[in-house]
Amino acid sequence: MQVARGVQQETDNNYSNDSIGNANALSLFVDGAHRTATVQGTLVAQENSNTDEDYFALGLLSAGNTVELSTRLPSNNTLQPYVTLRDASGAIIPDEDGNPWDGQVLVTLPEDGEYYARVETLSVYNDHVYLLTESTGNWSSVEAQAVEMGGHLVTIDDAAEQAWITEHFAPMGNLWIGASDAASEGTFL
Repeated sequence: MQVARGVQQETDNNYSNDSIGNANALSLFVDGAHRTATVQGTLVAQENSNTDEDYFALGLLSAGNTVELSTRLPSNNTLQPYVTLRDASGAIIPDEDGNPWDGQVLVTLPEDGEYYARVETLSVYNDHVYLLTESTGNWSSVEAQAVEMGGHLVTIDDAAEQAWITEHFAPMGNLWIGASDAASEGTFL
């Protein structure tokens, strides 16, 4: 049993809230025209091919409303949080605060609907941020999602980076990287 005073606790037994269908419903408190919630949770380290992504249901929200999500971390923390706002289909609603990697989100909602916060941890190596996309398919579609998220598919610059990527991401299976022969068949750039 987990106990906290005045703070909702995440429930995540065996990665149970790693999908929209199993999102933790937030207890929202009404304060004038604002609804707020605070939840305490844990992101656990990757285990084999499983990463921990935590979903929180914000409920039915109206177009034009502003949603602000943020994280607070202990002072001795090394976690690099990545927070996104998702619609009911799981699509990312673009962050308007200018920095998609800062652990915060600021969005004016484009339409009425059910919305969800997703929190996960970023992998950082040599001042570069690594995050698995959710897209499957061909190189172009996966690169397009990476660009939508504010990045690109990885370009591996040296043997040390290759070793780090292998250690962290090999359990995930085959992954796309930034090299492509789209311009000239057989010539990877």
